[in-house]
Parts: sequence; C-alpha cells; structure tokens
Amino acid sequence: MDDVSKTGRDSVMAEIEENRKNVREMVMESYRDMQAGKGRDYREFFMEIKKETSRLFQSGDLTQ
Repeated sequence: MDDVSKTGRDSVMAEIEENRKNVREMVMESYRDMQAGKGRDYREFFMEIKKETSRLFQSGDLTQ
C-alpha cells in the first residue's frame, strides 16, 4: 500500500514541477517578446498566469 501511495505522490509532484516549468516558460516567453519588440499585451500574459494558478489551486496541486 505504501508503494502505491508513494507512486501517486511522485506522480503528483512530477505534475506540479511540470506546471511550474510551464509557468516559468510563459514568463520567459513574455520577456523575450518584450526584448524582440513584439510588445505582447501584458493583460493577456497575466490572464494566462492567473488562469494557470487558479487551476492549480482548485485542483490542490499548488503546495507553495
């Protein structure tokens, strides 16, 4: 039973880390866009961040 719990926990932790990487990449994408002069609308960017973090909070995946 402990092995199943550990496997489930490991899976959840891997998903959390993947979500964090996705958020980091979205931030870096925005910085690269600004440097390239694309002028991405900050409202669009922050709505994406808000949507992702809201999803994480609702699913219980966000631990920190």
